[in-house]
Amino acid sequence: MVDMIKLLAMANMGNAVGILLFWVGFYTEAIFPVDVLSTKIKNFDGYYAWESSFTVPDVIMAAFMIIACKRLLSDAMDVVGRLLLIACSGGVMFLGVLDFTYAIRNGMYELDHFFSYILLSIGLGLPPLSFATIYVLMNSFKESDQKKKA
Repeated sequence: MVDMIKLLAMANMGNAVGILLFWVGFYTEAIFPVDVLSTKIKNFDGYYAWESSFTVPDVIMAAFMIIACKRLLSDAMDVVGRLLLIACSGGVMFLGVLDFTYAIRNGMYELDHFFSYILLSIGLGLPPLSFATIYVLMNSFKESDQKKKA
């Protein structure tokens, strides 16, 4: 169990850094060139306002994920680290599914631009990792409770 938790902590640490790098790329226009995508996205101003509203929650969530992962890499059974990463994983799953469903419903995967593939990888990659993290960490509490009873 300890090795699995540390592996998930490393994966989620990478995830948190990736979330932060996404926003750097978004605002520097490295992945979201406004002049190009404004002609490809219907209701561009609305989409830009909607997408940019994720910045603050994503940054807060990534910061807490980094804190949780650092704690778990030091001690895989750290209760605060496990609870914090469960909460963050729930947030990542929610925001990832929200982004995914918006993109499907609004043709974001048909832009013929690299940004479409980034959105697709977010929608398909983040929720399964979050689910696995929650599942393993919840079971780690059951396992530690059973050890205490024995």
